[in-house]
Amino acid sequence: MQNKQEKQLEASGDKGISSGVGKLLLVVRVRGVDDISKQQKIVLSKLNLRRINTAVFVRGTLPNIRQLQKVENYITWGEPSKKLVSELIYKKLFGKAGEERVQIKSNSQVEEHLGGDIICL
Repeated sequence: MQNKQEKQLEASGDKGISSGVGKLLLVVRVRGVDDISKQQKIVLSKLNLRRINTAVFVRGTLPNIRQLQKVENYITWGEPSKKLVSELIYKKLFGKAGEERVQIKSNSQVEEHLGGDIICL
């Protein structure tokens, strides 16, 4: 059964978007040009992609994908593999312990600071 967004895509005839609808997408900014339009700067700012080589996870909704298409010259995006997501978490996950920024490397650190039986890694 198709959802509402997929039906809208079929009606509009835009097949390029349908590959990302309903999925988790990883968006990476690969280009930084000073003379981009104001609308493109706003879209990049909304996506929190203000600098080159920054990445964010985005839901694959129709409005999000249309925004990605507006700035497609400055970003690359696709569906991440489970291996890539786990590598990013192990390499880049930080949390706050009191006032300090601490890199989280094991579940014991998460349980210690958040309490309970939380398993995330």
